[in-house]
Order: sequence, then structure tokens, then C-alpha cells
Amino acid sequence: MFKSEDLTRIVSLSTAAALDGLLWQDVLEDLSEVVGNTHCHILQSDAEGRWINGLVHGYDAGFLEAHDAYYSAINPWLPGFVQHPTGKAVDCRDMLPNEELFQTEWYNDWIRPQDDICLGGGARIAEGAEGIFFLGGNIPRRCGEEARTRWLTLVQLLVPQFSQAWRVGRILSEERLGSAHVGLFIVSSGRRLVFANPVAAGMIEEGKPFQLSVKGRFGSGDTSLGHWIEVVLASLRRNQLHTARYFHKPDPNQVFRIECSLVNSDFLRSHMPMALMNLREPCILLTVIPENGNSEGDAEKLMQRFGLTAAETQVVLLIRDGLSPVEIADIRSVSAVTVRNQIKSALSKCGVRRQSELVSLLLGKGW
Repeated sequence: MFKSEDLTRIVSLSTAAALDGLLWQDVLEDLSEVVGNTHCHILQSDAEGRWINGLVHGYDAGFLEAHDAYYSAINPWLPGFVQHPTGKAVDCRDMLPNEELFQTEWYNDWIRPQDDICLGGGARIAEGAEGIFFLGGNIPRRCGEEARTRWLTLVQLLVPQFSQAWRVGRILSEERLGSAHVGLFIVSSGRRLVFANPVAAGMIEEGKPFQLSVKGRFGSGDTSLGHWIEVVLASLRRNQLHTARYFHKPDPNQVFRIECSLVNSDFLRSHMPMALMNLREPCILLTVIPENGNSEGDAEKLMQRFGLTAAETQVVLLIRDGLSPVEIADIRSVSAVTVRNQIKSALSKCGVRRQSELVSLLLGKGW
């Protein structure tokens, strides 16, 4: 049914895409050419089948714009798709019977006007904290059952390879983005979770400090942190997020600090497992960094041992955790001059001359 050289080329290309996310677009183009008359896509949805993002080939640009703006929310195939196990090719009719599909707005206003692309199907490739990933294709009804069978056969052949490529890409993404102790989240301006490394996934599962709403929207149960996220995303939507932002609440129950930065589209497309970024929607990278040791206990000891003020104590603990005076000033909403004066005072009280000596003193816990 398929030429061996075509299958070899697609498999090789998907392996390369694990190393360079930009190549997934080429994979979809190759799939479309091998089968013929097929609109191909890799979609990301949440566990309930709500669309998050997608990478596509062969669809009309105007219909794609309408899809992102409205029709993605009423796709009746996705809720049926998520019910099927990973690795199994699924016919569109098994996601939703045609007699039901033909009654929907999705079909009559989006599928039918595009040459009635109601044939096809796909397979669930993988899943992570940020959602479920699917390979799929839509074929014009005029192409008939032979085209549908050809597509589903190819999907079933390639799913194991694509799943492996996704896992490899995922591992490489995590290695590029940070350490095993840091939580990394990529969040869109619409509060969609695009990426979460294993540490971040554990935080989402625990609900601290971040969580997903019933509708899959990213946020926090902590009032002040939730407000900070809303402010950051509002700045992102207004194209006013030009510098890094920081969150650090002096609370004994919080043992982490959070850094936020803008992520550009080139970074997303080259570093993510399947380049599933909706590039029309800007994103931020949130880095959740654990604090070292018992900050509350350390603060009390520092104040007692060296006579530091509360402000000086917080500053030296942030210095210990690797922040610069400018970053500390941003976190504490004071000027960098104030922070440097507090550092100078703390150095004198602790009997050291340099910040490096202060950090060594604090990490050594010889006090």
C-alpha cells in the first residue's frame, strides 16, 4: 500500500523532529503528500477534549483563523477522541457517528465548506500535564472509503514512531529548559498551559502554587499569586511585558520564588516536543525555584546572630538564593540603591567584605 522509501523518509523526519521541533511541520506535509488529498494536523487538548493548540497542514488560512477564534471550542470529534487509548488509529465515525455530526454547526459551517472533509481520523500519540496530543487527518468525502482506509493504515503504522519521537523531544526539552528541581511552565496569554516539566506537573497535581480550573485555565488558589498572574498576562496581551517579572511573598508557608519572562515564537517552535504552539498567541515562561532550607528558621537565626533588620535578612537570603540586587529590588518593590545599601549594612554586621563571602557564610550554616 505504501512505498518503503516513503515510510523510511517519514520515520527519519520524525526522529529529526524530536531534535528540532520546527521539522514537525515537514512531517505533516510529507504525510499529506504520501496519502494525497489529506489535511493533516497534530492537536493538543485537555483531558476533557477541549482544544488547546495545534500544528496543521493543508487547511485554508481563513478557516484556520475562524477555527482559532470560534470553531475550536465546538469541535465535537475531540471529546470522543480522548476516550480512546494511546496508540490506536480511530475512525472519525467512532469519535462521533455521522448522523450526529451532520447536525452540528461544526460540520455545516466549518467542515462541509472545506470540500466536505468529513472522512479520516487519527490516533492519540501521547499525554502530559499540559494535555493530550493527537495525530489526525481530514479527507474530502468525494475521495471515498479507499482514501479513509489508506490514511488510517498509515496512522497505525506510524503511531509507535511518533510516540517515541515525542518522548525523546520531551526529554530534550526538559534538559534544555532547566534542572530537575525547578518547575517550568509555559503559559499562553489566554491562560492555557502549553508546557510543564515533571516538577511543574507535580505542582499542578498538588494544586500548589498553581492549578488548572475546571475549564483547564491556568491560575493559582493563592489570592496574591493569582492576582500577579492576571497582571502579568494582561501586560502580555497588551504587548507591554518587556522585562522579567518576579514573585516572592514573605510567607513561611511559601518555600519558592517565581520568575516570569516572555518567550518568543522561535524559541517555542524549536524547543517544544512537537512545536504545538499557536504562534498567534504570545506565551510566558514561569520558573518556580525552591528556596534553600527553612527560610523562616534561617531568618530568625540571622536576626539573632548578627543583629540584622527584617529587611536586611530578606535581602541576604535572596542573595544566597542567587538573585541580583536589581532582581531583589523588583521583588521587594524598592530601588536598587536601597537594596545595595542593605547589602552593605548586612556585610558589615556579618563580618565579611564581599557578597561571595556572605553567600559562603550562609550556605555553610556555620553560624
